[in-house]
Amino acid sequence: MHLKGIKKDPSSTQPSYTVKANSKICIKDVDSGEVFRFCLVPPEDHDARNGKISILTTLGAALICKSVGNMITWQAPSGLRRFEVRSVFRSERI
Repeated sequence: MHLKGIKKDPSSTQPSYTVKANSKICIKDVDSGEVFRFCLVPPEDHDARNGKISILTTLGAALICKSVGNMITWQAPSGLRRFEVRSVFRSERI
């Protein structure tokens, strides 16, 4: 999986919730400094081109139960990437 379709977001907001399905998430690549914002959704709502990533993808699974300030390591096709969770927003339906 790659990050195409996930929007870069330079803002840094601070709500602190635990990542779960239907969360809006902002993560920062620790090595490159890039910031990405997307929604983590149930598999049936997956639409990567529109920034909706399934909780069953490797990235989604790595983020479940994390909160602001937590670090994750994700094995992307291009190699190992490290992200910091910058913000998590809850939403009933995205």
